[in-house]
Amino acid sequence: GLSGRQPAPADRGDARGPRVLHARRDSELFVIEASARADLVARSEALCRFVKENPRVAPHDLAYTLNCAPTGVPRPIRLAIVADSLDELGRKADYALKRLGDPACHRIKERSGIYHFEEPLAAAGGLAFLFPGEGAQYAGMLGDLCLHFPEVREWFDLMDRAFRDHHRGFVPSQVLFPPPAVGRIEAAKRLWEMDSAIESVFAANQGLLALLDRLGARAGAAAGHSTGEYSALLAAGAAKVESEERLIDYILDGNRATERARSSGKVPSAVLLAVGPADPELLRLLTDQASGLHLAMDNCPHQIVVCGSEEEIARAQADLRARGAVCQRLPFNRAYHTPRFAPVVEELREYYERGDFAAPAIPLYSCATAARVGADPGEVRRLALEQWAKPVRFRETIEAMYAAGTRIFVEVGPRGNLTAFVEDTLRGRPHLAVASNLKSRSGMTQLHHLLALLAAHGVPLTLEPLYADRGARRLPESAVRDGSRLQEKPDRSMALPLELPRLRLDESIVRRAAASAATAPLSAAPPPAARPATSDAIDAYLRTMDKFLQTQQEVMQAVLARRGAAAAAAPRALPFLAEPPRRAADGALVFRRTLDPDEEIFLLDHTLGGRISEDASLRALPVFPLAMSLEMMAEAAVHALPGLRVIGARSVRVHRWLAFPAAQVGVEVTAVPDAGARKVEVRISELPAPASGGAA
Repeated sequence: GLSGRQPAPADRGDARGPRVLHARRDSELFVIEASARADLVARSEALCRFVKENPRVAPHDLAYTLNCAPTGVPRPIRLAIVADSLDELGRKADYALKRLGDPACHRIKERSGIYHFEEPLAAAGGLAFLFPGEGAQYAGMLGDLCLHFPEVREWFDLMDRAFRDHHRGFVPSQVLFPPPAVGRIEAAKRLWEMDSAIESVFAANQGLLALLDRLGARAGAAAGHSTGEYSALLAAGAAKVESEERLIDYILDGNRATERARSSGKVPSAVLLAVGPADPELLRLLTDQASGLHLAMDNCPHQIVVCGSEEEIARAQADLRARGAVCQRLPFNRAYHTPRFAPVVEELREYYERGDFAAPAIPLYSCATAARVGADPGEVRRLALEQWAKPVRFRETIEAMYAAGTRIFVEVGPRGNLTAFVEDTLRGRPHLAVASNLKSRSGMTQLHHLLALLAAHGVPLTLEPLYADRGARRLPESAVRDGSRLQEKPDRSMALPLELPRLRLDESIVRRAAASAATAPLSAAPPPAARPATSDAIDAYLRTMDKFLQTQQEVMQAVLARRGAAAAAAPRALPFLAEPPRRAADGALVFRRTLDPDEEIFLLDHTLGGRISEDASLRALPVFPLAMSLEMMAEAAVHALPGLRVIGARSVRVHRWLAFPAAQVGVEVTAVPDAGARKVEVRISELPAPASGGAA
């Protein structure tokens, strides 16, 4: 099997029961394993039947059952699919079956997320990790992975701790994840400054490396592009850091060294120009001594980077365009990897001398020499320092790694630039180059594509961490294997009345009271009775509750006002009503929203009862908080009267609890705007439960 070396996620809960965080994700990975092609076809057909028979099964439960089966007989033939729902899984599996039915089909590699290789590369060669450097950073990178995987978040937190009390006045996360409307322009500028760029890419590289390590992906070689060499040294065991405190000291030490170089004017300013295609004659002309240009990076056959002054680059750019070359200036102006950077190297020398270097534990390649680094720690230190003033020979490095037997190249860092360089360099030869993160795709989905490709190529993985803290349940393997319908589970929950009581007086009581009032003689009011001792306490309690309700109203109005101001300033997706509404005939906006405790995880803290059973599948009844109902009403009002702020809610009437006796509850939100009065009438109604379509 793929894994089976760790306990099931449901078994890792503490005494309070398993935690459930973000159970539903924007995609899932499904791996079908078989011993032969015919067996793969049979298992895929069974999976299609199972999905059709059980449409309400949670996708992560099915993924967990498929991907984390106990190890047994090796099944090296694999089909890996990335899908965002069971419906999409069924369609993609059906497509794969049609392809597998063709004897001439030896591989399936669809960008949509369908992968199968008759000759997996893991058996033919090794796997290498490639680490990008400055230029790979982008705002918001790895944000969703930080939510799902603590090991990724920990590296960004570590960088924040390192610079928490720094005199510059900001931490890296403020540059990477700026507030929605404040400081974005300033953060965008800082993101491309030397220190911020190096820090943010390093944190991302290390976070992804920690995640891949937990998922069982092991590198047989490593290389770093430019500042990515920091991560390559650590991954290969060539740089030793014995504790987090020492690492933070080392990070700050490097920051002080670069600050000294910058403040003393040693960091040379220059223009970096990416040029393609990089044919030998063009390269010779560009780096001729008369041109004044320096080769900074040889990335791949279709891209090199040259460095020069503004005047030198302007002349070269005009000449290159006349020759039909494609040119693009890079968004930073530092003369990295050229002789002009030699003064910075001298400033950094003492910093590198204080570092603890060792013989690499796995083959480590230097892009300064395009060769494997030797075992002498002194040589490791020298190359790590001097690479700053030498060209990045990335294309030649990839050729050397390929010649040594590497066939799978995983870019461990953001954006995916190196992956494109490898594909261009090894075009037409058996290899796999895959990014762990792309700006154009969510972090979770790209991680699933990476793991799908590695699994399909036979790379050993441990996928249990994908399902930690998600409440994943193992489905009956016989039903999945046979493609049969799951048996309906008996409903052991207890139905609770949700209607709020309506207070009415019996008509006979009303009549008797009226008759008594008409016949009773008028008399002086009796003297007030002595107040019981408990009355003062009750009055104090009621006054406290009045203050509490008043404070709650003020807080809610302030929150709604801020949310309304943000919506008026810049339209953005709202937490509950992100999907566009339907316009009714009377002009009302009608929204529909499915609420799920596995998605709206705050509901698990709003239940009638706490932990009600030792059985983790039985949980207390979640109840939707009134504050969140008001949030939905406010969002509907923002949609109904765009450009105005929500400043309050009046005449709110609640007729029943909104609880979750089923896995999901659908609601309909209707907003009727009155533009003249600048108000919106909003109603929230619960939709009828859908008909049962299979066990879940």
